[in-house]
Amino acid sequence: MPRASFERLWRRRRMPRRNDVGEADLERFAALHAAVQQAWNEGDLEALRRLTTPAMAAWFEGEIERLAREGLRNVVAGVAFLAAEPREARREGDTEYATALLRWRALDYLVRTQGAQAEPEAVGGDPRTPVEIEEMWTFARRGEGDWRLSAIHQV
Repeated sequence: MPRASFERLWRRRRMPRRNDVGEADLERFAALHAAVQQAWNEGDLEALRRLTTPAMAAWFEGEIERLAREGLRNVVAGVAFLAAEPREARREGDTEYATALLRWRALDYLVRTQGAQAEPEAVGGDPRTPVEIEEMWTFARRGEGDWRLSAIHQV
């Protein structure tokens, strides 16, 4: 994402940055958001393991398996990243954490994956009307390593 575009996404009310979280990190958070959304939508557990901490990957795997047992799949499509507001940056030992309130729009609905229908049947949400979503996303990294998604909290 070009720097100028990314800057517009970040609200002017910024928290003071601690632990050297800079513009490159913020750009990575937006890229991680897009990659996680795509991996979730595709049920790509390998990608989710690369993008997230082990605990978060286990949560995603559990949710995908639970939905599959119920004959469902969560579709998140047409994701448009709208804004982000940094909330916290901290260090615990050799691990850095950064939390931001992310706001985005997408189609978010459930489809039934079992049955004889040619097209998956929508059973929750609306496959035609995007919804706006706000979530707190926490990212973690060790040393100079890559940021990984560590937690998502619904707002």
